Amino acid sequence: MVGWVKESDINTADSPENKNLSGFTVRANGNALDKTQGLVRALEGFIDSMVEPVLLVTPNGQVVGVNAAAAEWFGIKYPLTYSRVKIDYVELIQGICVDQDQLMAKDLPVNAALREGVACSSAVTLHLATRGVLITKMIATPVRDEEGRMACVVLQIHDITEKVRYNRARDEFLYIASHELRNPLGVARGLIQLIQMRFKQRAELTPRLVDYLPGCVSKNWADLFDFQKDIEQLNGVLRNIDQMSQVIYELLDISRLESGRLHLNNRPLELIQLVEEVSRKMQTTTNRHQIKNTTVKTQFNQGQCWVFGDSFRLEQVMVNLIANAIKYSPAGGVIEVSLRKDGDQVIFSVSDRGIGISQEDQQRLFEKFYRVSHSNGVVEEGLGLGLYISTQIIKEHGGKLWVTSELGQGSTFSFSLLEDDEMEQ
Repeated sequence: MVGWVKESDINTADSPENKNLSGFTVRANGNALDKTQGLVRALEGFIDSMVEPVLLVTPNGQVVGVNAAAAEWFGIKYPLTYSRVKIDYVELIQGICVDQDQLMAKDLPVNAALREGVACSSAVTLHLATRGVLITKMIATPVRDEEGRMACVVLQIHDITEKVRYNRARDEFLYIASHELRNPLGVARGLIQLIQMRFKQRAELTPRLVDYLPGCVSKNWADLFDFQKDIEQLNGVLRNIDQMSQVIYELLDISRLESGRLHLNNRPLELIQLVEEVSRKMQTTTNRHQIKNTTVKTQFNQGQCWVFGDSFRLEQVMVNLIANAIKYSPAGGVIEVSLRKDGDQVIFSVSDRGIGISQEDQQRLFEKFYRVSHSNGVVEEGLGLGLYISTQIIKEHGGKLWVTSELGQGSTFSFSLLEDDEMEQ
């Protein structure tokens, strides 16, 4: 945007040769200004019309250009006249930073961009005399001259106060609402199970009642004593309660993830045993599929695979991947679950022979609230949070989660974890 600025041009900004271009000042040095003046004039109106502040900062930390918004935010005379004032970027920002310990000088975006040579950003809370306390996102982009030398940094400041407040309010609402809903559902589930137990007892007594009072239990009263039918209907109620509970747990996890409240209880964990337990558990949820554990234990030292992780959260991810494979696989299909070594990593995979996933859907599959739409226009049920949450949990463990799939050929979901060699020894 402002590649026309050169450090050599602005170190002597008090020269009478200086030209002022809509708030951005550069020194007329040979042909440097002539070559770029057309570009500057084309951009100057756009830059000044921006409602958010833009500053130009030299590699030595001097502010050499501001737009009108920046001048209003920081109380800077506009346009700048360098023969009268010199502004130090670090002093300007740190002087109005609400939390003085929030950012050291070296961590400010401009300093980081100069050090790394790439665009850097950070959130900074500022207390402005003209606007009060604002939460901002600062983005610093380095600009190089024709010789490839660092000329300056363009600093854009975005006011994200309302966005942050909205996100905080949303997360707090989700957290409170989920907690308030979870308790009644737990009570309802307990009562349904109690009624089920009583119906089972009555179902066991019914044949004896028929023998004892054959005239009382006639065909006209058969439905009244069909307790097995009542038990099946209650099972349907329990399935719906479990689905609602799953939604609540996902909302709670989202709230914890985005507020930083998801804490892992990491400890040494033998992963082969966990995979076997999860495979057996998930097999009890379906009689239409075979869940086959194809892990070859001999590839691991002493037939054990140790990682450092949270067993509850890793089981949550495995269950989610296997449940998806069950959901999208045809009846009678085989779902393969496996662990394998890959250098210092261990890879967990779930493979199915289901409907597969298009390349377009694979690009967005791990996004929050994304649900796959099939060719018939049917959108899958659920909130579209399971894979997003699973991805974040694996990231918290220092790994990654990915998918390989082809339409009509099935899918393989995998995640990686660092193997704990010390535990193996």
